[in-house]
Amino acid sequence: PTATLKVDFFSNMAGAYTAKIVDASGKTWVEIKGEAVRGFNTASLPMRLEAAKRIEKLDTSKPKTGAEAVADRYAANRGKYLEKGTYKLVVTAGGKTTDREWKLD
Repeated sequence: PTATLKVDFFSNMAGAYTAKIVDASGKTWVEIKGEAVRGFNTASLPMRLEAAKRIEKLDTSKPKTGAEAVADRYAANRGKYLEKGTYKLVVTAGGKTTDREWKLD
């Protein structure tokens, strides 16, 4: 399972909704679309931006320096997640847009 942000929202009418996470510069990092019912709704926005890549061959070479010894040899293969920071959660549903500040620690 991947980390998600669960969003509960109310819509005064059934129809399409959009939920997104936007940073201070206005860049949209995560966006999902779905169908809302009239009333209470829940959406889950994934925090994983990029899936991990398969490691085809383990690096068994011996490090030559202290920096190499403590470096993450597989950093390029790890999944990418939304970084810590302050974002805006924006939900559009039922003809209305609502936004709230959201902080990822």
